[in-house]
Parts: sequence; C-alpha cells; structure tokens
Amino acid sequence: FSHSKAFFVRFYPHQRQEAFFDAHEHAFFFFHGVPGQILYDNLKTAVKKVLVGRKREEQDSFLKFRAHYGFDSQFCNPGKGNEKGIIEGLARYIKAHAFTPVPEFPSMEALNDWLATRCNTLNARPRGKHKSSFQERLAQERERLLPLSNHTFDCCNRKEVKVNHYSLIAFDKNQYSVPVTYPGRILTVKGYIGEIRIYDKEMLVAVHPRCYERGKQVFILEHYFKLLERKPRSVGQAKPVRQADLPTIFAAFHRQAQRHDPDQADKHFVAVLLLLKHYPVPLLAEAIERALAQNLINVELIQHYAEELIRNKQMAKLFVTESVPISTPVPVAPTTISRYRQLQEGEVIA
Repeated sequence: FSHSKAFFVRFYPHQRQEAFFDAHEHAFFFFHGVPGQILYDNLKTAVKKVLVGRKREEQDSFLKFRAHYGFDSQFCNPGKGNEKGIIEGLARYIKAHAFTPVPEFPSMEALNDWLATRCNTLNARPRGKHKSSFQERLAQERERLLPLSNHTFDCCNRKEVKVNHYSLIAFDKNQYSVPVTYPGRILTVKGYIGEIRIYDKEMLVAVHPRCYERGKQVFILEHYFKLLERKPRSVGQAKPVRQADLPTIFAAFHRQAQRHDPDQADKHFVAVLLLLKHYPVPLLAEAIERALAQNLINVELIQHYAEELIRNKQMAKLFVTESVPISTPVPVAPTTISRYRQLQEGEVIA
C-alpha cells in the first residue's frame, strides 16, 4: 500500500494468469478489502497491448476480474523503473527479513502459510521515530477499501479439449485421464493452481492434482474400470494400474492368482481392483493380506473380510463414543434411621 507500506507476499509455481488472479484474491482477503486502484507493470497477464501514454488494451479476463472486484488499474510507463521503486525495495526487505537464512518447507502450501504469518509479524513491527507500524497505518487506509465480493472469482485457465482414444485430454503440455465413456467428446478443462477440473458441460467428470512437469500422463485408475472389465488380460501392462501406486499386496495377490489359476488370474485381479469402488485402498489391502495369509485368492472372501473390517471399526468407534467418563459423584443425603422405622410401622406415606 502506498501510504501504510503494508504488504503481502505469496509464492506460486508460475506467473500465469490463474496465479495472477489467485494472488490478488489472497491479498484482498489478507487485507480485508479491495484497493480502489492498483498500479501495475506492463505484464502480459494483464496487458494485451501498450497504447499511448498510460493507456492500455487490457486482457479480456483481467477486465472481467477487475469488474468482479470493482477496482481500477493504472500502469507504469515502459522503461520507467523509478515508478516501481517501492516494489523493488520490498523485494530486498523480504529477502533480508524472511529468507535470510533460507528456510525449508515440505510444500509450497506450507511455505505460503508461514509467509502469511511472517507478513503479519513484520507489518506489526514498530518503525520510525513515532514507533508506528505498517499495520497501524493500514487501519487508516482500510476505511477507503472496497468491500470483498460475496463470491470468489473463478481463478483458472479455461480450455476446450477433445478426449483421445486412450481417454486422455491434453492440457498445459501434459495429459490427464477421464472415464472411458468419453473418447472423441469435447470437454472443458479448468486449470487451477493446485488441480485441474474437467467438465462435460456442467457435470464434473474428473479432478486431478496439477502436474507442472512436461510430457507426463496422469491417470486415475477408476476411470479405466469398465475397460478392464471388458479386457481383463490387459491389466498386467495397463499404465493406469502401474501408475496407481497400489500397496505391494495387490501385486502379490496377482502373482498368487497366476500360480493357482493362470487362465483366470487376470480376471480375479480385475475383480479385486473393482472393489476399490466400494472400499478405500488401505482397508482393501488389509483384507487381501488376510486372504493371502490363508493361501486363498477368493474375491468373495476378500470382500467378506473388507466388510468385517468395516464392522469392527464401526464397533470400536461406537464403543469409544458410548464410553462416558465418570463425572463428579452426586451427593447423597445420609440415611435417617428414624424415618426408616416410620416406614416400617406404616407412618410414612409413599
């Protein structure tokens, strides 16, 4: 902010438009309001064409974003670094006070959670001869902020795609699976920072974690169940099965089935995989382990064990829920012997 100098910093894996919009939204929520006007460099995510002076032809999606939150845009003159000196100064400040020494985090989400807290701490630090903080000065600016919208903007990269004969769609140099009923269809992909969502008109058909590598194929095993039912012999080499990263007990079941019943082994294995429609992977893995401990490859038995495990977990949960801790004893009045004698002699009416 130009007056208070209050700031917010967040990291992203790229500088694309969905990150650009998502960063705005997090900043608006952080400051509890929307500035009436924001100054920008001439970045391509916002500017389609630089015109005369400070006039710009803005990207259509950026115009929609601004209309959603109701703020105006201003742009620096090309080649005028002095107009954005406060931003470059902030970058040096953050490097010195947040990333020296360089911290380590298990994920970008963890980094951004820590960084939001760090921004609050630094904004609250007293400064100057008056010992006032950025946060205190922000309180004066907050009265002029626009209110937050009741609805968030759909911060995504939207694209129409065609499903190929492998039930894959191409998005951002990678391929993602959809159910095998969609080959040849045109679907809509929405690419968000952490995931991609695939729609058939208004119906959501697939959600994948977003991959930022190149040339990767990302599968969801359940998308190929119908195909595996029709062609069980393909299960051993099927990429969706290999990429599913199932516990090793699944492969052990397949090998055991191949030894006991080579002709039907693939069919038995597909039948076990189909149980994943009803049971989570850890629970089904435990059920398979029980069956193999008895040297059995019976699918019905595995399902029986899975149901038994569910019942046991439910009973254990019910037992914990119904186990009420002993409360403070209720005080009881001492026994009066004379009243007991009156009751014996019929002098007290019950």
